[in-house]
Amino acid sequence: MWTIALLGIDYYYEPDSLSEVSLLDMGYSDPMTSAAWKKFDVIGSPVKRVQLSDVGDMVGMAYHIRAQKKMIQVELDDFIFPDDEHKREELEDVLKHRYIYYYKGTYDFENWSPHSDGKCLMVAGTSSVENIYEDGVTRVTLTFRAVNPLV
Repeated sequence: MWTIALLGIDYYYEPDSLSEVSLLDMGYSDPMTSAAWKKFDVIGSPVKRVQLSDVGDMVGMAYHIRAQKKMIQVELDDFIFPDDEHKREELEDVLKHRYIYYYKGTYDFENWSPHSDGKCLMVAGTSSVENIYEDGVTRVTLTFRAVNPLV
């Protein structure tokens, strides 16, 4: 398990072609120590690239569409009721904003990372919530997409 940081705000920071935004341009040096960034424990977070669409068709001739989207599926650690209700509400507060920024957090990526050092990823996303009443937990999965396609 590791911890990520999310920032939900209504102020737009221009992302680069990889959907990355400089933390210094945003006024942050380390999201993990900033109170503005909300921290969440993660049990898994696979990142994958998905083709934007199927094979194209122009006048009967098929062509390859090279654009891809970067998808991040974040499996959060269970929220225990009632002890973790404040964390669940913090997550809902992040997701209600127009712009969401994702920071990789405390995981030690050796040869790969979801974004470059000194940057965060601008994402759009949804959440899926499962209440497991017998165990008194809420399980949340976040599905994020980097805002710019990879071409």
